[in-house]
Amino acid sequence: MTSEISIVGADFSSLLQQEANNQKFLDHEAEAPLETILGAHGVNYSRIRLWVDPEPGSNDLATALTLAERSAGAGMQILLDLHFSDTWADKSNQEAPAAWATFDQKEMVAAVRSYTEDVVRAFAEQGTPVSMVQLGNEVTNGILWSWGKIDQPWGEYWEGFAELHEAGVAGAIAASPASPPRIMIHLHGGGDSRSVGRFLEKAQDHGMTFDVVGVTYYPFWNGSLDQLGRFLHFVAERYDRDVLVVETGYPWTLDDPAHCSNVVDEAEDLPTPRSHPPTPKGQSAYFEDLRAVLQSVPDGHGLGFVVWEPAWLPDVRLAGNVCNRYAALTLFDWHGNALPALDRLAQ
Repeated sequence: MTSEISIVGADFSSLLQQEANNQKFLDHEAEAPLETILGAHGVNYSRIRLWVDPEPGSNDLATALTLAERSAGAGMQILLDLHFSDTWADKSNQEAPAAWATFDQKEMVAAVRSYTEDVVRAFAEQGTPVSMVQLGNEVTNGILWSWGKIDQPWGEYWEGFAELHEAGVAGAIAASPASPPRIMIHLHGGGDSRSVGRFLEKAQDHGMTFDVVGVTYYPFWNGSLDQLGRFLHFVAERYDRDVLVVETGYPWTLDDPAHCSNVVDEAEDLPTPRSHPPTPKGQSAYFEDLRAVLQSVPDGHGLGFVVWEPAWLPDVRLAGNVCNRYAALTLFDWHGNALPALDRLAQ
């Protein structure tokens, strides 16, 4: 038995930087704003990356609110991706914001609560309320190191991480008590039932609140779609939670115009190169099959997926002068023309 997915999302947090580089986007030769093109192809969620105090114009609050306004205008709901950092936060790096660096644990907990409340309220007051919020990005080893780091020299320390997470939950609810956003916990190991299962057991043991399990899943890192399907079934059945593939992408080429070492540069790096070759047609097949995998998750727990930076084209470096290793995963060619996969994101 299958059920329709409810989320077809895109994280196009780099859009204003793309536009500052005079990048245009076209759908069947008709130029339009990126969010308009995505919305016309069924994208109904905009995932927006937010850093605490970055360089202006790069994932700051003003940029995030602008993206939210434009996304809502294209019919999208908002998924807010709080990194709790001034820069990229992921499984390998959870650097606390510079302004919080000297805080003790009590001060850090208070900062997380008040910051989350202020940000979620800012979106609501603009008329673009947050439908879902992830409290940290790829939090497999906690957030806001070292207070919220799980792996410590003396062993695992879940209490600090759990307290910080719950402070974020309290802030999100306080900002919108009548209609609070759904809380997502975001892990990097899509496909790894053992490690994710262990994490979720520990999270539950420590009273962590979450409605949705979000996972990063790229086939060249995390395995085949069959493996993803088994993983999603495991999470849905074992934990009775909705699951969202909150970051994904697939190559339509193996070329490297950015001279930045693609995240995938050999067909052999792909788990199913015959059925999903690194071509526009293969990329289309990937998204069609990904949707089918999510539709088969028991009890409708397969919420959907979010394509990460589908329009980050080669000429633009992101905050911190990060070069583009993901240029081969876009949903647009390098002239800004929509690729066929856009027609396969939604039914």
